[in-house]
Amino acid sequence: TTHNGTFLTPKWLRINFLQYVAMGDAAVWMLIEAVLVLYVAWQRWPSLGYRSPGIPGLRFMLTHLLNMCCSAMGGLWVFAERDFLRKPWECAESDVIGVCQDPRADRLVDVLKVAVSYWVCRVIIFILMNGKVEPIFLYGTPDSARRRDSGRGWSANVVRDLRVNLAWVAMLGTCMLAEVYLLLPTIKGLDWSTTCGLDLLGDMSGLPASTGVCSESAQGASFQCLTCLSSVGTGWLLVLISSLVDIYFVFYVASAVVGGIMGHHRHLNDLKNTSLPIDLREHQGRE
Repeated sequence: TTHNGTFLTPKWLRINFLQYVAMGDAAVWMLIEAVLVLYVAWQRWPSLGYRSPGIPGLRFMLTHLLNMCCSAMGGLWVFAERDFLRKPWECAESDVIGVCQDPRADRLVDVLKVAVSYWVCRVIIFILMNGKVEPIFLYGTPDSARRRDSGRGWSANVVRDLRVNLAWVAMLGTCMLAEVYLLLPTIKGLDWSTTCGLDLLGDMSGLPASTGVCSESAQGASFQCLTCLSSVGTGWLLVLISSLVDIYFVFYVASAVVGGIMGHHRHLNDLKNTSLPIDLREHQGRE
């Protein structure tokens, strides 16, 4: 992100990033929805018309089909209105006035309006798709009147959901900060284009063209090129795996800290194990 503008006034790689990440997100989103629809149709096709509580039915299928179509149309919309531009080499590590001015910065709203519209719609659809419109059905669940009498009314549920959501926002925010300030800086400047000279994405990435062991087409299968590509790919894979598993460590630490505070608040200190060990060996212990 260095020498690529700010968060509110992006240029060069930041502008390209907002566009190609939107297209990649649409492709992954559509693929996940397609797999889900095909799997549910394969499992429950004969009984889609039956209304069984807690079981995917026809409305579930239609909702996810609509979601898949929206993702496909959104990705195609961003692809049709894309505006990629490669950053000049002399601007890779500097912001020379005049020479390094991104021509798209003067019409930033027109360039990014489609990508920003996609992300806004993405967030809205994600919230609507994952919001609990109806409670999860469990056999033996008491009705609303019984839940209200036992202190599980609407206000109590709102406060509980708000507390849980804030806890998850805090944990996910911690993971994002760790990834941005600890993980990603470890691979700064480490990519196939800059390190190996493999210009795979062209103007889409926006990186300046560079030469390396993979620049020539005849070098694509050479030992030096394959070694460089595998080394860079392994580094990115390690960062990706770390970003996927860090939430578990943050969750365990948060559970230990919050659980300890709650236990202390409830005066659960110095509790002893109340279980009674039984030794079945003759004349060796209690039987």
